[in-house]
Amino acid sequence: MERTAVVVTALGCAIATALANLVAAFVGINGSTTGGMWIRTALVIAVMLVVASRSANRREAEGFPLPEVVGLCIGWALNPFSWIGRSFVGQWWADGNTTMAMAFDFGAWIVTAILIGLAVKRVRSAQDVAGVRR
Repeated sequence: MERTAVVVTALGCAIATALANLVAAFVGINGSTTGGMWIRTALVIAVMLVVASRSANRREAEGFPLPEVVGLCIGWALNPFSWIGRSFVGQWWADGNTTMAMAFDFGAWIVTAILIGLAVKRVRSAQDVAGVRR
């Protein structure tokens, strides 16, 4: 596994999702909590997709982008909002219990990271077939 891709993905994911979490918290405090949770979910998925695809495009490796998936999961652990179960979707199911919110958060994060890894692989395969990958 390429350490550079893991580190770049983890740091990019942690920083960008923490910023997305701050935006969602601001919306949740000043508006509706549910609206803030929807915004957080959408922003985090978008950030994960962009960070993983940019990292995968920098590498020449074929196959499943495991460094990006591992980096995304490490990015979850580096995000301070993860430590209270508020970095992704854990709050939807376990609002009052921090431990359960963290568990749901991380479980959903892993599933999302794998799905994003599969999407990145599919796009890279299509680019190879079309001959458009840089």
